[in-house]
Amino acid sequence: MYSDFKTALDAYLVANWPWTPILDFANLSGIPTGYVSWMGYKPKFMSDEGYASSDGTDCILATYGMEFSIFIGAAQGQAEAIDLSEKLKTLFIGKRLNSNMVFMAIDTEFGVNDENESSGKWYETRVFVTVEHRYHI
Repeated sequence: MYSDFKTALDAYLVANWPWTPILDFANLSGIPTGYVSWMGYKPKFMSDEGYASSDGTDCILATYGMEFSIFIGAAQGQAEAIDLSEKLKTLFIGKRLNSNMVFMAIDTEFGVNDENESSGKWYETRVFVTVEHRYHI
């Protein structure tokens, strides 16, 4: 279930990401001001398929894509953004979160985000993570 997945992911991030505040894109009214570094993320459902487990119960294998965005004031520069994205990737590369979630592919993208000129320019790094979540129905 998505709610179980999101709850486990939120708890994992709170316990393992001390470098910046984590803001929820769904409840964010605008980009924060003051150029304090922050991170937001959006899990996106990609697919699911049913299968029978070895104990005979019906299971679902759901795949989610997660897009993490780390925002750094552009004046602070690319080096900090790269450092934070590398720290974020280490939370996922080759990791398993409980017995039902496995983190898969990871990709990174960098650039200056100037969509919101009223708050100035942010250097944004994005980390994309694919995760497989198995659960019984």
